[in-house]
Amino acid sequence: MYIVEKSLKLSENVYEIWVNAPHVTRNAKAGQFVIIRSDDKGERIPLTISKISGDLVRIIF
Repeated sequence: MYIVEKSLKLSENVYEIWVNAPHVTRNAKAGQFVIIRSDDKGERIPLTISKISGDLVRIIF
């Protein structure tokens, strides 16, 4: 599992998270999808990568 480094509420129903995911950032590009789960048995949610900065992935949902 990866670590959420930063979480921000952008508006009433819009959130931004920055996830430390060096394995993902090596090959991913903005616009591609990642699968997010809260734990090993959690529901798999596909979300779009909005930005990559070093080892961090920005996701807005």
